[in-house]
Amino acid sequence: MAQKIFKRCFTSRRSSDDEAMQLTDSSSVETNDNTLNNENSSHGRYTKRELILLACCLSSSFSSNVVLGLPAPFLPHLNEYHNIQSDITGWVMGLMPLIQMPMSLVYGKLMAYIAVKSMLVGGVLSLGVSTVAFGMLEYYPLPPDDASIQPGFLIIEILLRIIHACGSAAVIVSGLTLLTTTFPHNTATVMGYASTAMGVGFMCGPAIGSGFFAIGGFSVTFAAMGAMLIIQSFVILCTAQAPESVGREEGDKPSVIKLLKNKTIFIDILLMTLVGVLWVSIEPILEPEIRNKFGLPDEISALIFLLVSLTYTLSSPLVGKAIDAVSWVTPWWMMAFGFVLHAVNFCFMGPMPLLVLLGFHRPLWLLIVTLAIMGIALAFGFVSGMNLIIPTEFEDENNEELKKNTKAMCVGFVTFAYSLGSFTGLTLSGVIAAYGSFGITMSCFAIACSVPATLIISTLTIKYVRNRNKANQEETQPLHSN
Repeated sequence: MAQKIFKRCFTSRRSSDDEAMQLTDSSSVETNDNTLNNENSSHGRYTKRELILLACCLSSSFSSNVVLGLPAPFLPHLNEYHNIQSDITGWVMGLMPLIQMPMSLVYGKLMAYIAVKSMLVGGVLSLGVSTVAFGMLEYYPLPPDDASIQPGFLIIEILLRIIHACGSAAVIVSGLTLLTTTFPHNTATVMGYASTAMGVGFMCGPAIGSGFFAIGGFSVTFAAMGAMLIIQSFVILCTAQAPESVGREEGDKPSVIKLLKNKTIFIDILLMTLVGVLWVSIEPILEPEIRNKFGLPDEISALIFLLVSLTYTLSSPLVGKAIDAVSWVTPWWMMAFGFVLHAVNFCFMGPMPLLVLLGFHRPLWLLIVTLAIMGIALAFGFVSGMNLIIPTEFEDENNEELKKNTKAMCVGFVTFAYSLGSFTGLTLSGVIAAYGSFGITMSCFAIACSVPATLIISTLTIKYVRNRNKANQEETQPLHSN
C-alpha cells in the first residue's frame, strides 16, 4: 500500500517546469520583462533587483539562525542567579521549535492576505526588538533568597522566547516564499544558498555572542544583535522590491485540507519531519559519548559538534546546483541517496551492535568522519525536500499551476514538519539512549532511514522500467501493423 502511494506521487518535475514556463498571464503588464528576467535567471544571470532580493533573504535567514543559538552559552548562567535550574532552562530554549510548528502554518495561510515583503520586514523587526528586550533581563532584580523562583522573570523570559519563535517563523516562511517566487527556474540553487545562510548563522551564533559578551556582557550581546536586526529590517524595507502578486493574488486562498490530500505534499511533509529528527538526533547524546569513550575536554567536544553544520553548509549549494544543472538528477533520487547515506553512516557512527559482535571498534577519527558525512546527508535531504514540495503542481480538478500563495502554504508545511522533527528527535534520542546505548540509538535511526530509502528507490525503479517497456512497445507497434 505504501509503495502504491509513492508511485502515484512521483511525477516528472522537469516536465512540469517546462509546462510552467510556457504559461502566460495576459492580464500582466510586465509579462515581457518577467520572461526576460526568468530567462536570465535560468542561465545564472541575475538582475540587480533579483540580487538585492537574494541578499535580503539570505541575510535575514542568517540573522534569524544567529538569534536561534545566541542564548545557549549565556542563558543558563543568568537563570542560575534567579534559581532556575537546567531542566526549566532547556524547556525555555526548546520553545523555539515548539512554537514555530503552528506559527509556520499560520503564516503560510496569512500569506494570502499579507504581502510577502511586509511579513519579512515584520518578522525581522519583531526578532530584533525581542532580542534587545531579552538582553534587558540582566537588570531584573535578583530574588531575595536562594530557593524561590521569580514567576515574573520566568514569564517575561518565556514570552520573549515565544516572540523570538514567531519572528523567526515569519522570516523563514516569507523569505523562502520570496526566493521560490523570484527564482522559479533556479529553485534548488537558491534553496541551497538559503540552507548555507541558515547553517552559517547557526554555527556563528555562539561565536558572535561570545565576542559581544567579552566586550560588554549579557545585555550588550543581545542589544548589539537586536540593533543589527532592527537596522536590517529598515534596509529590507527600503531596498527590496518584492513581486506585488505575492500575498495579493485574487482567488488564491489555499486550503490546508486540500493541500494535504496532494500525495506529493503529504509524503514530503513526512520525509521532512524525518530530516528534522535526524538533524538533532546526536545533540543530547554525543557529548557524553565523546567524554566517556575518549575523555576529550569540552572545548574539543564543541568543535566536533560544529562538523555537522560545517559540512552541511558547504554541501547545500552544491546539491542545489546539481538538481538544477543535471537533467537526470531529480529531488526524489537525491533524497533517496541522502537517506541511504544516513543509514550506512549511522551504522558506523554507533557502531551498531552487530558490528561490535563481529569485533569492530570505532576509533575517534571514524566518529569525526561520520559526523562530517552526516552534514552532507542532511544537505541532500533538506535541499531536495524543499525543492520537491514547492515547484510541484497542485492536483485539482483544473490541474492548475501551483500558485504563489499556495507555495507559501507549502513552505509553511515544510517549516512545520522540520520543527516537529526537531522537537521529536530530541525526545526520541534521549529516551532511546537512556534505556539502551549510543550504538543502539544510532541503529534505530539507521533503520528509520532505510524504510523511506527502500520505498523511494523501488518506486522509481519500477516506474523507470515501465516507462522503458512502454516506449519499446510504441517503437515496435508500427512494425506489427505492417
